[in-house]
Amino acid sequence: MGKQKKKEYANEGRQATAQRLTRLAGIIADGHANILDREITLGDKVESEWSVKVRDDFIHYELALRIPIEGASDPAAGTTLDPPGTVAPRQVSRGRKRSSRERYHAKKIKKTTGALWKVVKKSVGDQVPLSDADIADMLANFKEYDEYVEDKWRESWLECVNAAKRCMDAARQGDFRSAETYLKQVNVLTKACHGKYK
Repeated sequence: MGKQKKKEYANEGRQATAQRLTRLAGIIADGHANILDREITLGDKVESEWSVKVRDDFIHYELALRIPIEGASDPAAGTTLDPPGTVAPRQVSRGRKRSSRERYHAKKIKKTTGALWKVVKKSVGDQVPLSDADIADMLANFKEYDEYVEDKWRESWLECVNAAKRCMDAARQGDFRSAETYLKQVNVLTKACHGKYK
């Protein structure tokens, strides 16, 4: 399908905004939409990201939805996750300067990754097996952040991610001795990378 984009801005009352959101909810529930003069059938899985903050006497809500289109080619369909300790390489970046919005998004991902990593450390420290859901969240975060990784520290990034994957896999299986070893390796790699590039 390629990239098609439509952006709208509205400054309206609460009721009108609520009606707009209700219409969107109806479209998602129904599974059919007419977007950019094209009839689209939506897939069942919806990825969502919510955030809310209070600033300058305003409540700021942000909602991002990602819904697959049925019938569209899906490179992930029929494939399995990479085995622990591997990260698929990506295309080399062109070194373009990131916009402030992209830098903000990258920072948000890093913050989420830090919070998720605390869950991993607690699992290892308490010797409680790590859940598949926690691992899936971390892997999704790694994948999302990958586009912001710069070429000059990509090798360090991959080494750290691979060690983190091994740590999580060991923690999931209850092999806390190995998990502790990989956890320490991640800490050393992270400190070295930040010291050199941050």
